Amino acid sequence: MMAVGLGTSIAKPALQNQQAAIGQQRSVTSGQTSSALSSGSSAPEKAASPDYNAFNIFSRTHWALGNTLQSFGQRLDATMSRMRDIRPDITDTPFDLKLDHGRLAVVDDSLDERSRIWIEESMNGDSELVRLAGMFNELAVDVLDPKDFRDPSTRIPGRHYDKLSSTIDRSTRFVSLLKGVESTRPDSWYAGTPFHRAAALVERQVIADTYAYQAKGGAIELMRNTSTPPFYHLS
Repeated sequence: MMAVGLGTSIAKPALQNQQAAIGQQRSVTSGQTSSALSSGSSAPEKAASPDYNAFNIFSRTHWALGNTLQSFGQRLDATMSRMRDIRPDITDTPFDLKLDHGRLAVVDDSLDERSRIWIEESMNGDSELVRLAGMFNELAVDVLDPKDFRDPSTRIPGRHYDKLSSTIDRSTRFVSLLKGVESTRPDSWYAGTPFHRAAALVERQVIADTYAYQAKGGAIELMRNTSTPPFYHLS
């Protein structure tokens, strides 16, 4: 497998600061609402509207999603480099990665069992790599099934990914996402570093996975409506 080689020219993100900002924004919004209810008074005249606050949180989550993928790619490059020094014959074989019960798992049919186990043990030996994968999937759920972030009336009518948290680990393919940021372009409104295409790219994976399981009669997937245009578009 070739090194991912992504993100080296982009400044390293401050993920903890971004997470804190998202949490702070949630707390501020919740606090303002609780205060107004308990005192019986209305919010200050110049206070941001709930819709604006929700959109602000939603936007921050998009940025955190892209930056988490960037950090994952950088970490994966470093891990693969160490592994290549030991077993270049295996690491140069194309494979993908997904999360499975909190561990990174190889998605590939060409590797023998011993090689697959060695790769997985090496990957999961990097706890930060595993943590970033889990964080990415949690943020992807917030972006694609954002019930806590914006009013349902602002969502695209009909399009929804209900119960995405129960299937996101199965859907996400991390190496494919990293390759995708090099080969696609976002719509003009979705500007930023290449890694901020993450929402559109992971939505593609969720759609493909949903279709596959709908064809098998999957109960969760049959509850979803993917007949309307997706949330995000790539050119």
